Amino acid sequence: MARTPSTAWCESSAHRGYSAHSMRATLITTALENGAQLEDVQKAAGHRDLRTTKGYNPENAASFFATY
Repeated sequence: MARTPSTAWCESSAHRGYSAHSMRATLITTALENGAQLEDVQKAAGHRDLRTTKGYNPENAASFFATY
């Protein structure tokens, strides 16, 4: 199986505490913190349900990063 760039990045960064999920969550949270429209972020993230995207709102960011 060929390694994709994202797979290679995750494998090389795993020892630093980064994961594909944490980087994706950071991107979504940062977009929302900087005023991106919720529906635009939902579409870019590929979320079917808007409630999923709402889970990344800035108010929830502190608890997310405390967990991960």
